[in-house]
Amino acid sequence: MANRDSGLLLGESVVGREGPKRIETVATALTAGMTVNELRDADLASAPPFSPVWDSILTAPKVLEGELAGE
Repeated sequence: MANRDSGLLLGESVVGREGPKRIETVATALTAGMTVNELRDADLASAPPFSPVWDSILTAPKVLEGELAGE
C-alpha cells in the first residue's frame, strides 16, 4: 500500500516461506518513511546461488508504481 499522491509506503503483505525473512526489509522501509520509488531503487544484498533473479521485495514496488499511475 502507498499514498497515491506522495508515493509514501503505508504497508505491505508478505506470504510464503520466505515471508518472515523478507518482511524485515519492508519494515525498515516503513520505519524510514521511504516512498515506493525509494524501495524500488534500494540496493539490497543478494546471493545469486540462493536468491531468485527477481527479488519480490523489489518487484512489488514496480507493480505498485503502475497501479498508482493508473496503468
